[in-house]
Amino acid sequence: MNDSEFKRILGLLPKIAEAVNQFDSAEIQKEVFNLLMKAVDLEREIGFLPKKETLGDRKTKAIKNIVENDDELDLVKVANFITDNEDYNSIDTNILKKTDQLSRIMMCLYYSHKIGCDYLSTGQIEKITDQLGIKILMTNATKALTKNKGFFSTNKARKKGAKIGYKLNKKGTERFEEILKGVKKQ
Repeated sequence: MNDSEFKRILGLLPKIAEAVNQFDSAEIQKEVFNLLMKAVDLEREIGFLPKKETLGDRKTKAIKNIVENDDELDLVKVANFITDNEDYNSIDTNILKKTDQLSRIMMCLYYSHKIGCDYLSTGQIEKITDQLGIKILMTNATKALTKNKGFFSTNKARKKGAKIGYKLNKKGTERFEEILKGVKKQ
């Protein structure tokens, strides 16, 4: 028995004593005590029972799956999709060779949506742009997204330190397609 198991059992003893002392008969008390100790031994053998999952835990898991799970979304696949795209000449001329970070971010969101990912985090945008050789840091991506929030939708309310997924809304998609065609901003 290791230290943590011993401390756990010691912590249970007052509760066991309380349960046992509820009965008047010494025989029943002995029987209840033996049953409870068997339960403690069984729990020790099979491992501690899992903690009940709270609503906050479920929300955290959902956000991690949507935003942080790079396994589901192969970021290299997004970068390759962009470079292998039939519009690559237009992408290269109107986006990659220009310094506008907003259009580069829109490009990542536009093409990731085309391969089946609705939301990207700023960390994922940084990784995709790094693969393309035009790395945009997370902080710069966050600033550009916040400054131009009319073009984007989020998967939850923006809070400091929270992981947020972004996608292009209809207005953002239309603007990106104009940028792709070389139409200047009016």
